[in-house]
Amino acid sequence: MNESQAIKPGKHTRETRKRAFKVLGVQAGIALIAAAIALTNGVVAGYSALLGGVIYLIPQTYFTWRALSLRNFGSARAALADMYIGEIWKMMIYLVCLGLALFFVKPISPFSIFSVLILLHLSHGFLQIKLNNRFLKL
Repeated sequence: MNESQAIKPGKHTRETRKRAFKVLGVQAGIALIAAAIALTNGVVAGYSALLGGVIYLIPQTYFTWRALSLRNFGSARAALADMYIGEIWKMMIYLVCLGLALFFVKPISPFSIFSVLILLHLSHGFLQIKLNNRFLKL
C-alpha cells in the first residue's frame, strides 16, 4: 500500500473511541458532583476533591488518546507496545500530578483527593460494563 492510500479506522474502532471518551466525560461529571458534595464540608475539601478528579482525568485521558490513536493501526505488535508505553506514561503522569498537588497545594484535604480518586477508579470499570453491555479492557 502506498502512502497516498490512508488507513481509515473501521466502525469498531470509531465506536470504541466514542465510548471511551464518553466514559471520560461521565467521569468528569462524577468528579464535579463529588467536588460539589465535598464543598458542603468546606472550601478546602471542595477544591481538594476537584483536584483529585483532575489528577485522575489527565493521565486517563492521555492513555485513552494514545491507546486509541491510529499511529499503529493494523499492526498488533506495535499497538500492544504502544499500550504498554502509554500505561507507563499514564502512571508517571499520575504520580507527578499527585506529588505536585500534595507538595504545593496548602491547605489540602488528602481524604477528599483520595476518595475522589478511588470513586473514579471504581466508576471506570462500572461505566465500561454499563455502556458496552460487556467488559472492555481499556
